[in-house]
Amino acid sequence: MHPTQYNHPVFPNIFLWDLPGVGTERFRRETYMDQVEFERYDFYIIVCAVRFTENDLWLAETIRRKEKTFFFVRTKVQQNIDNARRVYSGPPVFDENFVLRKIRRNCLDSLPTSRREEVFLVDNYEPQLYDFGKLAMAIIRHSPPEKRQVATFGMCLLTADVIKAKGEELKNRI
Repeated sequence: MHPTQYNHPVFPNIFLWDLPGVGTERFRRETYMDQVEFERYDFYIIVCAVRFTENDLWLAETIRRKEKTFFFVRTKVQQNIDNARRVYSGPPVFDENFVLRKIRRNCLDSLPTSRREEVFLVDNYEPQLYDFGKLAMAIIRHSPPEKRQVATFGMCLLTADVIKAKGEELKNRI
């Protein structure tokens, strides 16, 4: 495996890269940053479906030491909520927010150096729920100034904050 480039569906000058996981036989920690051409990317999104691994933590610390921006994204949130609801035997009303807080707490406990705003809970099947909008805004905010306008208009997720950011960018053009 090697870094794989994906083009934005609308903007041909925006690229997303899927990097191979660190800590494998071919991508050892000692050589990983050189192998994936670390300096090439504006920021990093570390994604997991269950919990962050020791390699994820190493990668985050390495990115932080090199003063680059990164985000932790915890996926499949709706699946976790559905599973919790299935086995629920408490009071008459199921508390989805309790499950979300538990997932977030688990993420934060796994990431001793993280700050709350670095962790985003998302679900690809329900992008309007949870933290997808916050992640979109974080990507816009942390884009390099010369690329922020492209990141803003390239954002396909339309939350109130993203629409507002697009409006502000349009005002700046006047």
